[in-house]
Amino acid sequence: YITKPFSMDELRVRIKAMLRRQTWYEVVPDLGNSIEFGSNKVDLSAYRATTRDGQVMLTQKETMVFKLLVENEGKVIDRGTILNNVWGEEIYPSGRTVDNIILNLRRHFEDDPKNPEHIFTHYGAGYSFKR
Repeated sequence: YITKPFSMDELRVRIKAMLRRQTWYEVVPDLGNSIEFGSNKVDLSAYRATTRDGQVMLTQKETMVFKLLVENEGKVIDRGTILNNVWGEEIYPSGRTVDNIILNLRRHFEDDPKNPEHIFTHYGAGYSFKR
């Protein structure tokens, strides 16, 4: 919903954002909507995870960052790529936002968040995921 009056540029930006978000609901190739690793199971379409602590609800951005890492398993993804793919070019929060989301994901999924087994930091380069 956009209140009147609005500019064509704003309409274009909002449509692009909606289309970009729509691609996040597509099934991950070779994985489906559910991803299992360690003692965790993540349902991407419901933003829900089953962890050692029980059921956890993920935010949309946590789910989008996690999905990006899973789709690029074993590869290092830098903050700029995460920001661009998850938030887009129009809205650009700080790199610390990505750090905080990674921290939350580790709290949910890692037995010892300070010594991760699945979500890794590559200092000066970015983040990676490994089952």
